[in-house]
Amino acid sequence: MKLTFAEHLREFRAEKKMSLRALAELLGVSHTLIGLIETNKRKASNKFIRKFAKYSGKDPKLLEFIANPMPLSYKQSIYESEGAPNFLKENWAQETIDGKDHIDELCLSLFREIEFRNMPEDLIYYRRLISSLENMTDRPVVECWGKFYNAFLMEKEVGPELSLRAFQDLYARLVNEPSLQDTLYLRLQACFKMGQMNQKLEAFEEAVQHFLQARKISEQLKDSESLAMSYYLTGNAYQSNRNRETAIQSFLEGLSIDGPHQHIRAKLLLSLGILYRELGRFPEAVDRMKDAVKLWKLKAVNDSISLAQTHQEMSETYYQEGVNYEAALDYVHRSLIIFTRLEQESSSSIAKVGVVKSKLLKSAIFVNSNQLERATHNLTAIIQDYHELTSIDLSEANNIMREAHELLGVVYEKGKHWVKAEESYRRIAHYPSTSESGSLHGRLRVFINLHNLYNKKSNTADAISMLMQADALVGDFDHSNFDLLASVIELRLLQGNIAFDQGSTQEGVKYHLDACDLSRNCDTTHILRKSLKSIRDQVRTLHTNGNEIFALALYNTITSWVKQHSLENLAIDIQSCKDLFDQI
Repeated sequence: MKLTFAEHLREFRAEKKMSLRALAELLGVSHTLIGLIETNKRKASNKFIRKFAKYSGKDPKLLEFIANPMPLSYKQSIYESEGAPNFLKENWAQETIDGKDHIDELCLSLFREIEFRNMPEDLIYYRRLISSLENMTDRPVVECWGKFYNAFLMEKEVGPELSLRAFQDLYARLVNEPSLQDTLYLRLQACFKMGQMNQKLEAFEEAVQHFLQARKISEQLKDSESLAMSYYLTGNAYQSNRNRETAIQSFLEGLSIDGPHQHIRAKLLLSLGILYRELGRFPEAVDRMKDAVKLWKLKAVNDSISLAQTHQEMSETYYQEGVNYEAALDYVHRSLIIFTRLEQESSSSIAKVGVVKSKLLKSAIFVNSNQLERATHNLTAIIQDYHELTSIDLSEANNIMREAHELLGVVYEKGKHWVKAEESYRRIAHYPSTSESGSLHGRLRVFINLHNLYNKKSNTADAISMLMQADALVGDFDHSNFDLLASVIELRLLQGNIAFDQGSTQEGVKYHLDACDLSRNCDTTHILRKSLKSIRDQVRTLHTNGNEIFALALYNTITSWVKQHSLENLAIDIQSCKDLFDQI
């Protein structure tokens, strides 16, 4: 069995009776590079491997796996999983240099391999291998690495709660057993994972504490890459907990760390860009994302998945800003090209989900620019992919379906296909979320969309009924539930509009003020701008319909609220209504 990529390369050249120069010309590289790869002095890039696979007829996935720097003994144990424990024990000595064990380096290689392979057949092999490592009780460090992998896979199989307990048990052992006091690299990885599991469980303060501990260990190791990663993860935890200013500070501190870790710098820049977008600082967001793109394209980084994801985020930024839909389409198209290529080349589940999300974003842009036929085509294709998506991630698949059906409902509504629109909106509730708040949000979207639909059809009784059901569903709204916040704000604005229609000025103003307060508290300026724009539209509608007193009451109340909170820079839409009342 050929266990190295170099062996495959030499065999192909021998079979075809090709010189180094001839093969180099065929693959479009230098003959020096071929020589270095054949003698194991240079690792082949994935791009090179794919080219070689194309001309040699070999399986690119197999070649990429073989070319990975994971120890040969691990690879053979995966190929020959039967009897793997003995093979590992007998050949461990072959994985040393100058008589010194490089256990951490070897185990980290395996960890990176497992982290990016999600297919069921891959996990079966890794489960057998990890069991072998855990049984090596005569080598406690190796045994503990096995327990680390076991906890990592547990999160994929049964969720973060049990995985967190397993990581906590492992960490306690690493800290308390005298023979394991030097396992700093393993302790560092356990801290990272405990933090990530706590973050998934929304225990953000605990997550930050684990990442801060990881930072201390990184400083002990003088490992700039791990130190930068600790700042990145800490910033993510603060961001998830809506502590945006502290998150920005953490990302900026991570960017200030010198070192060759360009991929971590790119992650920090992208996260910083997403934060700036949430705060409505769109030009800064785009600039940071463009900086990230430059790093993803570097040969030393060469991360196509992250490049595609960054293009997707740039498209989302332009889309949310609502000014340059052409740029939004350009960047989502770039992301779609990369994700599609990666899906075709490697059958990557991440790429598959990326393709669908790019199509969904593209559809949203089409809807906003009234390209309804193109939007319908895209959305129908996405919905047809549902069963394939469920095999990758059921929760993600349901999230995508809820968005797709809501957008399709909007398309049908714009085309005045009322029955189809209603059917699409009702289907949103057919795709439950794994969280209670997510399912609640899905039902709330159904009621809000049906209210808007019935309102357009002048079916006032049913429209009001939908709002009443939505209000009952929300009940005593928990302001810390950010999943629901944008929809609750929309509900309050709609309730305000209905109150004005029914002649209740006080109720109408109250609901609109409530929407403004919620928008301000969410610390996301684009939501506040959207709320103020909606209120501007209502002021103009009231004025146009001859209800000048209602319009003036709403205008005066909101402008006073804007001044009280020093938000004049965000209230251009409301200020544009001033000319309506100059004569009053």
